[in-house]
Amino acid sequence: MGQAAWGDADGPDFFRVVGTHGYTLNMRANGDENAKLVGAKPADATGLRNMGCKGRLSFAEYQATTPERRRAARFSRWCLIEYNGTVGWVAGWHLAEAPGRVRPSFDCAKAKSGAEKLVCKDAALAILDNELARLFRRAESGPAMTDERRNHLKAFQRGWIEGREDCWKAGDKIYDCVFDEYAMRIHEISSENADARGADAGGISLGPFAYRCEGMGDVVSALFVRGRAALVFLHWGREWHTLRQAVAASGARYEKAGDDMQFWIRGAEARFTRPGARETTCRTGPAG
Repeated sequence: MGQAAWGDADGPDFFRVVGTHGYTLNMRANGDENAKLVGAKPADATGLRNMGCKGRLSFAEYQATTPERRRAARFSRWCLIEYNGTVGWVAGWHLAEAPGRVRPSFDCAKAKSGAEKLVCKDAALAILDNELARLFRRAESGPAMTDERRNHLKAFQRGWIEGREDCWKAGDKIYDCVFDEYAMRIHEISSENADARGADAGGISLGPFAYRCEGMGDVVSALFVRGRAALVFLHWGREWHTLRQAVAASGARYEKAGDDMQFWIRGAEARFTRPGARETTCRTGPAG
């Protein structure tokens, strides 16, 4: 965190990614295009916390100056940002001011548990909370819903909330626990309710999609979440895993930190690597 002192703290509190033409934005250990990669952010990510910038132009000057001067300063402006727990330097010409703070679906003034307070403070979790609330509303009000199924849906939602609140037991892993709980519940509601996964321009989740992988008896169900919390949630048999988007030369690659798990999509196929197992080829089929 001390790196913030290297830059001037001008500009907005939060940035959004711009001008990457659909590619991820690299995060580096230093303000240099040849520095070590420490992460990557989606092309449409927002809520990157500004920890200070360095370069010939301040953020305010860069925003106000002419296109010619911007081009001249193109490779001199770097900003230190924090996003979803990762801190690193990114090229300043790919940053613009982010919109206001993301609010979850519930009233943060009434937040009591550690999990709720965490969701209120973190934009990525707040976005997942809003997506879950959207899917729940679609499922609850859909034409296929019956009184019996609605009671079942609400009961499982109450149980899920209790499970999310228990994430305090995870100690310093509480963020990962809450993140995974949201991903799992989004997958469950989408899988079990066709009305929830219907066409809706306001949604950020896609799927689930069924992948049949060579050498695996179980079908792998994959649900994707776009935007700031870019991830894929994989489920097969009794296995549940959340993988986050990583740097890829082509296609979309997702990985699980510290677990040697990777899901790399190229068209209708995916290369799936699991701990202790050989890489396998998967092909997508009908939605789950």
